[in-house]
Amino acid sequence: MIDTGTLELDAIAIGTQLARGDLAATELTRSLLDAIDRDNPQLRAYTHVFADQALLSAAESDARRVNGAGLGPLDGIPIAIKGNIAVAGWPQHAGLEFLRTAPAMADAFVVRRLRTAGAILLGLTNLDEGALGAAGVNPHFGTVANPRVPAATTGGSSAGSAAALAAHLTTLAIGTDTIGSVRIPASYCGLTALKPTFGAISTGGIVATHQRFDHVGPMARSVRDLVMLLDALVGWDRECRVSFPLKFRARNAGNTLRIGFITGFDDLAPDAPTIEGYDRAINALRRAGHTLSHFDVAPWQLQQSYRAIFALCEIEMARAHAGRLGTAPESFSPSLRKLLKFGRSQTGTDMQRYEWRVARFVANVQRVFTEIDVLLAPTTPTTAFPSGAAQATNSATFTSIASATGRPAVVVPVNADPKIAPASVQLIGQAGNDYVLLRLAQSLEAAIS
Repeated sequence: MIDTGTLELDAIAIGTQLARGDLAATELTRSLLDAIDRDNPQLRAYTHVFADQALLSAAESDARRVNGAGLGPLDGIPIAIKGNIAVAGWPQHAGLEFLRTAPAMADAFVVRRLRTAGAILLGLTNLDEGALGAAGVNPHFGTVANPRVPAATTGGSSAGSAAALAAHLTTLAIGTDTIGSVRIPASYCGLTALKPTFGAISTGGIVATHQRFDHVGPMARSVRDLVMLLDALVGWDRECRVSFPLKFRARNAGNTLRIGFITGFDDLAPDAPTIEGYDRAINALRRAGHTLSHFDVAPWQLQQSYRAIFALCEIEMARAHAGRLGTAPESFSPSLRKLLKFGRSQTGTDMQRYEWRVARFVANVQRVFTEIDVLLAPTTPTTAFPSGAAQATNSATFTSIASATGRPAVVVPVNADPKIAPASVQLIGQAGNDYVLLRLAQSLEAAIS
């Protein structure tokens, strides 16, 4: 019988047990499936679980290892997949009721990469309807519960992936991030997550929100797991028009870095746990010998800039769903229908105004990065807001910085006390510096914990 504490370990620690023969992939997978059966009805993290397929994959992994033919560190590691990512034969529902039973015809690029690495796919996770939201609320599949703060939201839209990780119903998870959709739920649930450099991980086979801002995002319980996932997922996908053959900066580049941290965001009403964790991260980086300077972001008009990006997503989704919105508007919940109708109502002049705001925002960020290597910011202005309350309108203001510019951003939890609502910071780096950023995040993670 598996030690239940094993389920709480990060993927690399579990991989070590698998490699030593102290643990079998079938044993691990069966234990996770039992935990899902027990806890998922309350958490609503998964919308679909494919136990037979997962156990078959686990048996194949065990056989490879016995024969000395293991596929690497991900071989035998269970993973959860967000419901807008295509897995052949599984519903690619994207949180939409009319896609509930529509099977994907082929695997998404990232799913093919995971299969090649020997990962075990457990099932599909819940998300905000159409991936256009940040509260983990879905009128068709249920609201996702936050395992760390049961009375609070998980954040979204990769809510189910975060909840499954936080509740130890998976070892790793994959989400998608348009304006913060892996980073916000990671922050609210006390996890780590990466929004990579734009184009580094193919979005081929993903139901798009807006291809200009969409990213696939690894989610985990430790930063070192993110490094392992990034290794498996990166690669040029010639069939995806927003995938690029990127050259990453060396992983060990920059023992000390020029780090900027943001100030001037009092209008977002940050709460005490967020500010305390932010100060803790700043002090830890100073102690590590990095050069820190501060930048006033009040002129960036963060809320207006975020709102411009969100409006462009509403317009793009209204175009994508124009036919159904016109003939069967009842296919969408009233809340999503309202967003899509807003998008449909926007004129060319409106779009120009949004594009101008985004361009000005990007220019401000780019100017700061001529002086620094990394920008530090809170992930969200506050910790998770109460479940059922009106959705916070400013939760994606900080995450929009990396979304607008295509820069990599990694979330690091900063509250070690499990009795305190989770808070986190973002490290935002230069394009292509994903591994440098993750190395810094690992050192910060160690200093904080």
